[in-house]
Amino acid sequence: MLPKVRNLHVSRRFVNTYLMLVVALALIHHTDHALRWDHSGWPIRGDTHVPGAGIVTPFTYSLLIYPLLLSMFFVRSKAYRIVAGLPPLLLVLWAHLTIEPVPHIYRTWADNRVPGGRFEGFANLVGLASPFVGGLAVTLLFVLGIALAVLPFLIWRESDEPRRTAGAAMSAPAHPSG
Repeated sequence: MLPKVRNLHVSRRFVNTYLMLVVALALIHHTDHALRWDHSGWPIRGDTHVPGAGIVTPFTYSLLIYPLLLSMFFVRSKAYRIVAGLPPLLLVLWAHLTIEPVPHIYRTWADNRVPGGRFEGFANLVGLASPFVGGLAVTLLFVLGIALAVLPFLIWRESDEPRRTAGAAMSAPAHPSG
């Protein structure tokens, strides 16, 4: 292992802050799904006049990552937290390599039309045709994927030392009298 990586230690506070960033990226990505409409589902799509619109979809199940990610703030076991960080990463990779590839995300925003599938031709919910927004959505997906891939590594490198508090430092004797 590289010496810099071997000596890398991060605090629990740093990991939790990073985890908050991951949750924020996931929320923005799910918002992107909802605004594109075609790859969302219940509870976002509730239109009963569109066949299949109010059904449970992979999007619905993907919302289960939030309780899993939030549990990582409260469970102290490194093993649990590392393992809990893997399903969100694997789901993002699987979903965007199989169900909804990157060109689909981009084209839905760039052309304001779903490029294929059951909802081909449907517009996104904001009625926006913007290659720039398509690029942002794809960039967000890549940043989320990288952030999820780094998370287990950061947890692994989390320092086991208890955090020093101001009270503990003040209660220790200043100098031994001799």
